[in-house]
This record gives sequence, structure tokens and C-alpha cells, in this order.
Amino acid sequence: MLDIVFPQNNEKALAEMALFLGYDELWFVYDEKQLPKQKFDFKIKTKIAVVNPKNPAKAGRNAYILLADKDARHYLEKTAVDIVFGLESKADKDYMKQRNSGLNQVLCTIAAKRSKIYGFNFRDVLFAKNRPDVIGRMMQNIMLCRKYKVKTIFFSGAQEPLEMRNHKDLSSFFDLLGRK
Repeated sequence: MLDIVFPQNNEKALAEMALFLGYDELWFVYDEKQLPKQKFDFKIKTKIAVVNPKNPAKAGRNAYILLADKDARHYLEKTAVDIVFGLESKADKDYMKQRNSGLNQVLCTIAAKRSKIYGFNFRDVLFAKNRPDVIGRMMQNIMLCRKYKVKTIFFSGAQEPLEMRNHKDLSSFFDLLGRK
């Protein structure tokens, strides 16, 4: 089981909470400018990821690259981005007869063909000002990912240890949204 978190100089506390919740692996996501210089030595397997890379080639393939951006098509087609997430919360206003979820059939086809992963961040739901809209957009994106066979991942996206959730709780929540 894997969780992806966004630490705020609290890596040790997040790793301890991940062990308590039963995770096997924990990914720390940083901005390109804030990559830590020291290696972490925790009882849990950890990896470092970069979010919104300005130069994906510079980040290297030893770091997993993540993206939360409106212009996902360019990253999906032209770069080595592994996981795309957060399009639901970045979307503007919904249209009259359809949701603006940030994901469509074109992006799903590209993601499936290039073996990209679409991630669903629980923190987007937890702290959303318009929670029903974000949940509806996530439901639509789950439906599109299932239809076009895009791989998906669900994670807590926690910045603090108490924001982390048990893997079974996250799985149950996203099953309710239509994952299965």
C-alpha cells in the first residue's frame, strides 16, 4: 500500500503516521526548488517526487514526477510525467449541461496509450470550498478513467500527519464514487 504526501518539514511525523496506518511505502512530494538534500532513514520505504517540474529532464528518472496543472495535454504527450492529479480542483466553473472536470476523452486516450496514471487526491475533497462540485468532478473522472482504461491511484495528499487516512478508508470512499 502506498500513500503520497506533501510534507512541510515534518517528514518524520508523516512516516510514523504512515507506519501506524499500515502503509508499506510513502512518497514525499516536493516543489523542484525545495528538494531535500539529506536522505531519509525511516522504517518505511520512502521515495521523493517532484510536482510541476519546469524541466522534467532535469528532475531525472530517479525521482517520480507528478503534476497538478491545467495544461495536462502537453505534459501527457511531450514529457516523462508519471502521474497527473488535481484537475478537479483546478477546473473553473461548470457548464450548464456538463461538468468541467479537467479530464476528457482525448486526455484519457493519450494517458492510456502512454501508460500514465491519473491520481485522485483526498485532500482536494477534505478542504474543498465547493465539496459537492469536486466530488461530482471526481466521479466523472473516475468514469472516464474506467471507460478508457487509464490506471488510477488514490492517495491522501496530507500535509500534516492527522490529515492522513487509512488505506481502507480511502479505498471505500473512492469505491463509493464509482471506482469499481
